[in-house]
Amino acid sequence: MHHNLDAPAIPKYNTFSKTSESEFKVKNSKFVCFGACVSSESEIHDILKSRKTICFSAKRHVYAYNLLNNKFKACDDGEPKNSSGAPILTIITLAKLKNIIIIISRYFGGTLLGIGGLIKAYTQGAQLTIKNSEIKIMTLCTVFEINFDYDVSSVIFNLLNLFNIKILRKNYDMKIKLKCYCPEENFSNFEYKISEVSHGDLKLNLLAYEYY
Repeated sequence: MHHNLDAPAIPKYNTFSKTSESEFKVKNSKFVCFGACVSSESEIHDILKSRKTICFSAKRHVYAYNLLNNKFKACDDGEPKNSSGAPILTIITLAKLKNIIIIISRYFGGTLLGIGGLIKAYTQGAQLTIKNSEIKIMTLCTVFEINFDYDVSSVIFNLLNLFNIKILRKNYDMKIKLKCYCPEENFSNFEYKISEVSHGDLKLNLLAYEYY
């Protein structure tokens, strides 16, 4: 049975569908905005290092991220406290986004913006980044294997389609062996139908829980 592993608590979450970069100016200060999907703090470290190299002449590299494991951070990078990183994190939170980072590199234009001006600029940058990165929904899925005889293949493939199950790998040998992923919300019903049509002979081998 598939319940030997503990499923993550979040059945679905919103994240970026692509990496984006955009820019705008406020009183001659240029703000270069970058957004990307991330899944770990080590990945975040590498992305920050890369962005600081790309935007090497920027005075500030303000960022915020929110991970699926509820780890989040806002960094002002030398801007007045809570004037920059916090507004970005607020926009991320309001948009209910997980596993993303937004980095805004600021090239100082010679005019002080003040705390209010900074809050407005970094809020605008976060909103622009979200718009340009677009949003996709990640769904918790059960990854499993199933082996079956050729004479029941049409029934099995029909069930896979019925329950919106995608095939990751096929192996045609003495039997058909499939590696698939199924939306977790559909899995119990699919498992029941497989048992029903095979009179209990077919078993599903749970491999993992993943988001797709």
